[in-house]
Amino acid sequence: MNKDGTRTGFNLEEIGSSREIELCSDKESHNRFKLGRFYFNQEALAFGNEILNPDNLSDKQLIVIDEIGPLEIKGLGWSEAIEKSTRIFLIPQLWVVRKSLVHKIIRKWNTGNVYIFDITEDGIKEVEKQLIEIISKQKLINGER
Repeated sequence: MNKDGTRTGFNLEEIGSSREIELCSDKESHNRFKLGRFYFNQEALAFGNEILNPDNLSDKQLIVIDEIGPLEIKGLGWSEAIEKSTRIFLIPQLWVVRKSLVHKIIRKWNTGNVYIFDITEDGIKEVEKQLIEIISKQKLINGER
């Protein structure tokens, strides 16, 4: 969400459905907790963790989380769901992470093979090609076609 060119908040949207909820806003709210300049909606965090529940992801070929940041590093936000998914799933995951936090995130969740794409350097086609290759390899490992 933007107002006059300034980021005022973020919505959480489940890909593949029309479900959307305000995740955070820069408007002060006593019903929300503050991190940085944003106030976070607990209901949206619960919704995000529901989306990332392993029971809801077992039939997926790719898990996309946009974004993992300071909240998760502190053990909040999607942290618990991410922890479960890295232990349970062999499903490839695409995480959007700020460049300044990449190494902290990698240390927090020792996920095995990590591919880092830099949106300032890597073209969309290259990222798409690499993701298709990763998903295809995982399907072979899982015995799928």
